[in-house]
Amino acid sequence: MKLLRHYALAALLCGAVLLPAAAPAQPPAPDVTQALVGKWRHQTMLRTVDGKAQPPQPSGGAGVVEFRGDGTWSMQGPDMVSSGTYRWLDAKRIEQTLEQSTSKHELGVASIRYVKIQGDHLSLTRVQDRREMDKLMPPPGPNVRRPDQLIVTNVFTRLPAEPNPSAPAGGAGHR
Repeated sequence: MKLLRHYALAALLCGAVLLPAAAPAQPPAPDVTQALVGKWRHQTMLRTVDGKAQPPQPSGGAGVVEFRGDGTWSMQGPDMVSSGTYRWLDAKRIEQTLEQSTSKHELGVASIRYVKIQGDHLSLTRVQDRREMDKLMPPPGPNVRRPDQLIVTNVFTRLPAEPNPSAPAGGAGHR
């Protein structure tokens, strides 16, 4: 179980999942792409292992991910820092590439995340099968079996936007 938790945490911070990337049917609407931009605090990780839901793992807000409008992202969490690029594949999926990380297992790997945004709540879901985990992770210890499928959904809440020091006093609409 400890090994599985390590995989899930590494995937949260590194964005690890490899799924075939289909050509997008339609590009996402600008409001969808802009809704992702900002800082998000991690709240909970939900895992399904071989079809069995595991107990939720609250993080206590320990990690923060930021998606920027220029197609870059970064994540900071306890003992881990990661960053890279992302691009929208369609209105529901992004492809992330891990460029820097304290975890070296997945550097340069492109991963697919299913994105769901409802108000100030963000869910990022990834799916991995055993073959993909075998490619990305170090060998498991003796008598340790990797799952056939691991689905991880990370739930975030939006952080308030930081004030812009170059904005005029009084904010927009005041003259």
